[in-house]
Amino acid sequence: MEMHIGTIIAKAIGVILLLLGLILIPAGRICFRQIRELLLWKPTGNLNEELKLWLEQAGNFEKITVSIIYGAIIRTYSAISAGRDSVRQTGELKCEADNFPNRIMYAMYTIIFRWHILPLIVGAGLILSGSLWLILVLPVAWILSILPFFPFFIVVGIYCLVSSWVYGGLVYSRLFSGSGEWYYVSSGVGVLCMFLVYIVIVSIIALPNRRAHY
Repeated sequence: MEMHIGTIIAKAIGVILLLLGLILIPAGRICFRQIRELLLWKPTGNLNEELKLWLEQAGNFEKITVSIIYGAIIRTYSAISAGRDSVRQTGELKCEADNFPNRIMYAMYTIIFRWHILPLIVGAGLILSGSLWLILVLPVAWILSILPFFPFFIVVGIYCLVSSWVYGGLVYSRLFSGSGEWYYVSSGVGVLCMFLVYIVIVSIIALPNRRAHY
């Protein structure tokens, strides 16, 4: 059966998104480790200078990917700070915990979702469904992940839950016919696999090195 051109394009974009998310995982790990160490063990005012010194010793590929992720983190931090500061000026928010370390960590978790989890989910959906319409999920999820005070982790959980349930059903429909009990079992397995992948990616990027600081 000849595949429609739109389906081919959708699957090709899906493969590109999957590769993008995987390729950038080491860069996310590096940025997360560098910024975490600077926040916990050094003054927070020299992030750019410290990272530039580190990049001078990195390879060309690392310089490119790390610079992309690091720049995205800083831009996201600036957007979060601008949104929260504007709310603070109205007198609606006064929270002592809403400081630089918390904001930058929130920005980094947002980048993990945007650059690693989101490409994985949308890429898998494009490959399984072959529908270009699914690409619209990218800008919508991207915008929702930066709204000030939006329940970010709840949104990520719901997004992973719904998408993986649908993808599990798609896999079942491709292999078998009908929608009996095994259809729901397949959807449940899809949810389990998605959250396992999510946990693995976040663990690889966000968990600190096991080493002591003195």
